[in-house]
Amino acid sequence: MNNLLIICFLSLSAGAVAAESIITTGSSASLLEIGRRIYQEGLLEGGAVLQGVSAAQVTLKGRQAACIGCHRKSGLGGSEGARNIRPIAGKYIFPAEKSPVRSELHKRALYAPASTRAEYTQETFAKVLRDGVDYGGHTLNRLMPRYVFNDKEVAALAAYLNKLSSHSDPGVEDEAIHFATVVMPGAKPQELKAMLDVLNAFFADKNGGSRSESRRRTVGTEAEYRSYRRWVLHVWTLTGPDEGWNAQLEQYYKKQPVFTLLSGIGGDNWRPLHDFCEQQEIPCMFPNSNLPVTDNAYYSFYFSRGMTLEAEVLAKYFSANADKYDNILQVFNEKDRLGAAAAQVFRKNMNIVDATANIIDWSFTDKIDTETLQRILRDKKPQKLVIWLNGVDLAKIVNWDITEYSPQQVFLSASMLGSNIVANPELLGKSMQRYVDKIHLIYPYVLPHQTSQHILRTKLWLRAKKIELADEQIQANTYFAVMVVGDSISHMLDEFSRDYFIERLEDMVGRSLVTSVYPRISLGPGQRFASKGAYLVKYSRQKNNAVEPVTDWIVPN
Repeated sequence: MNNLLIICFLSLSAGAVAAESIITTGSSASLLEIGRRIYQEGLLEGGAVLQGVSAAQVTLKGRQAACIGCHRKSGLGGSEGARNIRPIAGKYIFPAEKSPVRSELHKRALYAPASTRAEYTQETFAKVLRDGVDYGGHTLNRLMPRYVFNDKEVAALAAYLNKLSSHSDPGVEDEAIHFATVVMPGAKPQELKAMLDVLNAFFADKNGGSRSESRRRTVGTEAEYRSYRRWVLHVWTLTGPDEGWNAQLEQYYKKQPVFTLLSGIGGDNWRPLHDFCEQQEIPCMFPNSNLPVTDNAYYSFYFSRGMTLEAEVLAKYFSANADKYDNILQVFNEKDRLGAAAAQVFRKNMNIVDATANIIDWSFTDKIDTETLQRILRDKKPQKLVIWLNGVDLAKIVNWDITEYSPQQVFLSASMLGSNIVANPELLGKSMQRYVDKIHLIYPYVLPHQTSQHILRTKLWLRAKKIELADEQIQANTYFAVMVVGDSISHMLDEFSRDYFIERLEDMVGRSLVTSVYPRISLGPGQRFASKGAYLVKYSRQKNNAVEPVTDWIVPN
């Protein structure tokens, strides 16, 4: 968050604004759009750039000057360090008799700390925007920008604030809040069961411990009681080719809107779900995907950038540990989206590192032509061998005899191989056994010797719920996802705005006591990938082929 904007509208939210007295020109729709652009984009009517000058003579322009920089998209404020950024959504600053805010208890919980507030008038509202002087005649903090607004722009901003976070978003009812998890074609039965066991147990636990919450929500004295609802889980199972998934998702959503999508599993193409979430403005929380969409997005959250991240980590490792990049051979299956995507990203990043890098691609579809592979190895003599294959494809290279040539290093993806192969290198197949000393694994997870302690809370919870530890990664990641969602909702009072939920979640992820299999999890405003790096590890014959790191945590630029 831009520190120069922390105080923006801070004193404004201490009072109430008579919205009807301000909205005097233009249609309601046009005023709302002008107000939205001022608030979110820092643009005035006609596209002129909003400018604000603080008492410290710092000039802010455009998005720097936009209200969203402080009060976020929801208008419900937040905090940074010791500073509280108060809500400026209309129901908090407009007259009390027109406000849908439930009670003074609710109002005090969001304002924190509470104080007696006077109502703003049209004149004082304009004055605080233009001159930085509040309703009591006090000059605001030196960082508060002074804006040049005409009367129509003041009215437009008031109209937009009046609409902002004015009602609960779809999927929320008086007594229940609805969630969905998505199962794509290709989900392995054991992985699906691992995910659903965690979700179902959590939802049952959540609802089983909430028998008195509806009463507490009405008369309770603690702010968190406001958020209590019965949690309802819907399983959206997709079928057929991916071009038909959007229609299926729309049908599911039409039948029962949900507040957010939670976890999810199967397949290697998350693009249709990602696009659906962005179009419908539905938060999509931490699916089990190694190939997430890396486009700029607002509503979609992932553990990491998956194979894109791994390819970038490897390219950065090469850039720091080689003088020349002659003859790098990368092997992948064209029909495997994960491997094909990694190969493409790796080539792109290596060309940035060194435009003269000689990267040889060897790919296949169904049949693996080991004779051709052996000939390339013999003729080209690549220094480094990068293999983007899953365990099944790697095992097919049973007669890979390259005794005439031995690469200096072999690189494999730990996430593509799976945890069983990583823990048991003998499963790599006979063709790779002779190169164990040369194998490096791109490893985006907590190091193996730290994993058990790292996810101890998850394991204890699974044991308490009598759930077998069947798939450590999926179970730990699913439990993390549902816990951080629950923690975020518990701090929303009954402000069931998806934008506010996202803002709470951005703050909660790095503070959660529950962990996933990824280390160093954190998010900041606008960040959508919680884990941002990976190790390179190798097998140690001295330690019975246990995996140990050969690099520190590598974070691509």
